[in-house]
Amino acid sequence: MNMEDLIYLIIFALYAVCGYLSFGPGNMFIVALVFTAISTVIVLVVNEYIGLDFNSAPLQVFLALYFAVQIIGSLILTAYTNSLNNSIIAQMIILVVFGIIIMTLYQGKQYIEKEEKNKQ
Repeated sequence: MNMEDLIYLIIFALYAVCGYLSFGPGNMFIVALVFTAISTVIVLVVNEYIGLDFNSAPLQVFLALYFAVQIIGSLILTAYTNSLNNSIIAQMIILVVFGIIIMTLYQGKQYIEKEEKNKQ
């Protein structure tokens, strides 16, 4: 585990504690916490899998952006949404859209590495 992974875990722990203290153990916060835990696992697994090289820099930046959007979005949905169904739908949309973009960036990284290897 590198320092970046530790930072993601600390941010998630702070989010969980602050969210629990602010919103209590209601259904809306539990849904937001589950989706944020899923995004944390995705970020940690992808970070571990892709490694740290020049070609993975756009993916690293996008993963950090995804994590920030997930945390901010889940806090907004928990604070201002009264419908559990709307919150779940919004969280699923965030997860699917960012999942598609992450896969596209990963395929681009693979393509660049393959082209670099063919040039040598």
